[in-house]
Amino acid sequence: MNWFASFGVAALTAVVGLVVSGVIANFCVSWYRISSFEGGSGYFVVGLALVGGFAGFVIGMIAARYIAASATPGFWRALGTSIGVVLALGILIALPARILADVPPQIDGETLLVAFELKWPESQSTDPRTMSGLRESYLRSSSGRVVRKSERGAFFLEDAQQVDGRWVAAGGARIFTNRGERVLDVRVGDSTLAGFILPMKGSPGPSHREWSEWFPRPRDGAPALPDGFRLRFKVIKASEPLRVQQVGPFEVKTAAGYFYEAMGNTRVAAYSTFMVSYRGAPVEGLQESQWVGAIPGERAALVVHDGESTQTGNCELLVDDGGTLKRTPTGRCMVPVTPKVLTSDPAAYAASQGANATRGWLDLVSFQAPAMYRIDDAVIDTRTLTVTPFELPTEPWFPQSSFGLLDVSPDERSVAWFAYRNGDQDGYIGVTDFHANHSYAHEIDRSRMRYNEPKDIDPAWVRYHFKWVKGAEGVDSLVPRTDFIPKPYVAQLEVTREGSYTGLYLRPAGEPLRAAITDLLTTELGGTRAPDQTDGYQQVVLFDGKEVQLAVVESGGFVSVSMYRADSALMQRIADGVNRALATGRYDSLFRQ
Repeated sequence: MNWFASFGVAALTAVVGLVVSGVIANFCVSWYRISSFEGGSGYFVVGLALVGGFAGFVIGMIAARYIAASATPGFWRALGTSIGVVLALGILIALPARILADVPPQIDGETLLVAFELKWPESQSTDPRTMSGLRESYLRSSSGRVVRKSERGAFFLEDAQQVDGRWVAAGGARIFTNRGERVLDVRVGDSTLAGFILPMKGSPGPSHREWSEWFPRPRDGAPALPDGFRLRFKVIKASEPLRVQQVGPFEVKTAAGYFYEAMGNTRVAAYSTFMVSYRGAPVEGLQESQWVGAIPGERAALVVHDGESTQTGNCELLVDDGGTLKRTPTGRCMVPVTPKVLTSDPAAYAASQGANATRGWLDLVSFQAPAMYRIDDAVIDTRTLTVTPFELPTEPWFPQSSFGLLDVSPDERSVAWFAYRNGDQDGYIGVTDFHANHSYAHEIDRSRMRYNEPKDIDPAWVRYHFKWVKGAEGVDSLVPRTDFIPKPYVAQLEVTREGSYTGLYLRPAGEPLRAAITDLLTTELGGTRAPDQTDGYQQVVLFDGKEVQLAVVESGGFVSVSMYRADSALMQRIADGVNRALATGRYDSLFRQ
């Protein structure tokens, strides 16, 4: 067999090696959950396929030359040998890769969860629902008494109730692997309430689909165990309800597939679907909902997303109307659904800005106060359980819906909102009469109507600079006030997630204000001027050897005062001093409009 034939064997074997490696790599993407972020999983598959192709070429060439030197050389014999070696190596690589992977077990093609109930000791007299902190469970995989991997699950402490004199609460976690011994921990805040080794290894069987006995329990004939926590569990499919909640005659079943921690919440969030029933019968079209919100009141009511699409789905208002189900479409609503209260109360407005419910569970938070709420294309009045279509204008203004609706008129026909116009940075306060579907806007005079950022505008700011006036037809209209005294400019502290201050900023401002603030820090606040940094972009002032940098951020139109290493006390001291100076009004002319 000549060299040309050997190259042919090597090339064909390279193709087989490329395919085998690519297939194994593709399985590994699933087995090891390799992220597709920025094409990571694709690069992984292509890279391993190329390595397999190169290895196949080398194996093919070696096999061809070895067969060529044998007593019975031949092209097909060399090709068969080299391909056999590649396939054998592929099997030797794929088998341990699969065995060592955390592949979730399945039943009928669905991933599984362990649903559990935790029973408190008989001596527990305090209501556990009063415990503070994140409520969660952890399903862990251990080997040789060492936990090798774990995954967060849910714990419904708020649903705890007394059963036969003992507190019981439920929860659940995804079964993410067939490997190792399974350990379940239940936690609240920084404390672990209880931990259990589950008597379930490998793939769950039919017996695990039913509730287990409460454990731990004494062996037959052994004395009773000390008073303590007890647990029982069963295995459910991801499409089966993990949680069932009643809202009057409505029943909401929640099927959860994956859990994660939501920042600022005391509950674990989930990717879930909801199944809604009314008086025991499924509500047509609402068996795969992606969000459900409950409206408290004399008549039971829900707002339900239809589950069609996170971007183009619609919501419905469901009301128990004297024993009959009343369904009212509310129009388009995008998931996650975040109802925003229409209010003129600054405290209620501030509370609504951060009162988002934990995603993946029945929303019992958003509609707590009787009021009007906006959900995308509708205003829902939870006091009357009515729906009014709502639409913000798209031109010539550009309403910034992320800041919410800033105020509501006394006649409750109109709402105020913040907007830009024609893509510029000039701010406007717009108004929409959602009963007449009519909108108008007033330009904000930044020289007198002062704010740092649009998020600083709230109902109190609107009422200070504007007023509602009743027209000839009895409809309220918003008009600018002419008699208000401009409020002082304010330096806005920048706060980290941990609550420390890293800097402050002033806007709208540029170089003249920076020069004045630099002078203020050195002449009145005890700072010492130091050489500029980064070619003059940062002016530096020292306080007890600590550097404070002042910069003009042209792209944002503001002056920043910051530190590389945060010192909250120093930044608070600087902010207080700057704000005292700004309150005198002597720097007003330096704020650019």
